[in-house]
Amino acid sequence: MRAAAVALFALLLASPAARSTADQPQVVITATALEPRVLQTTTAQRVMFVNRSGQTVHVEFLGRSDQHHVFWVADQIWARFHSAGVHQYVVHYPTGRGRDLRGWVEVGHVPEPEGEVHTCTWVSVMENCIEP
Repeated sequence: MRAAAVALFALLLASPAARSTADQPQVVITATALEPRVLQTTTAQRVMFVNRSGQTVHVEFLGRSDQHHVFWVADQIWARFHSAGVHQYVVHYPTGRGRDLRGWVEVGHVPEPEGEVHTCTWVSVMENCIEP
């Protein structure tokens, strides 16, 4: 029984779903920078925002000027950009003004697989659809 559980665990680790986070594009947030500042991806990929700043920050996805889409990030979040183009975001630090960092995600279009339909047209963050 134990050997079967170990084999199942090994299969899960080897599966594409288990490795998918390593293959996902990511933005690393540090105390002083975004790496990379401009990230290139496609509509088919999730983007990980990994917080290594040592403090909780919030990431604001910029839509129209009258809307703010803000997500607190203690560890990491992911976002999927459903429309091609350049998407701007701002990382806000809680310890003072003037420390905000701006980044961009350049998104290329990849057609959805047949039968897969998304109703969200702009960005999904942790399965929550936000519209511009």
